[in-house]
Amino acid sequence: MTHTPLDAPTGFTPADDERHAGQWMEGYWAETVPWAKRFALVIWAYYGWMIYQQFEIYFSGMVVYQSAIIHIGVLLLYSPILFLGYFCFRCGQDLERALAGQDQLLLEKAFRYLHRFLILSLVVAVLWLWSAAIEWYRTFQIMSELQYTL
Repeated sequence: MTHTPLDAPTGFTPADDERHAGQWMEGYWAETVPWAKRFALVIWAYYGWMIYQQFEIYFSGMVVYQSAIIHIGVLLLYSPILFLGYFCFRCGQDLERALAGQDQLLLEKAFRYLHRFLILSLVVAVLWLWSAAIEWYRTFQIMSELQYTL
């Protein structure tokens, strides 16, 4: 059986070796599954590295004013990263199960996790850009104050 695309011109005859779009997408998503899981592990490793750095700064005595509340606040700022890793991992896991069992409901669930990952990553990106803009503004303030004192 050959599949003719809906927008094909009149007289179009598909080749016998062409695959149905669903088969192509199934192969594409099967290749995506391991990468989703690997990316989740990278996200969690990054979070662990950030926690390690916060504790290293806190316990090293390098800061003049060591406040546990500040370091806990910084860790809370990094906590959405845990959810990014979770959503990415669950997307890969549900996608793998959906492909193995040909289950449409699991496929929809996997895409819900992918959608949550997208929304949360956009929120995190906006927060980090906002934080970077604040830091640049503070840096320029300090530079202008130093210019007037010199």
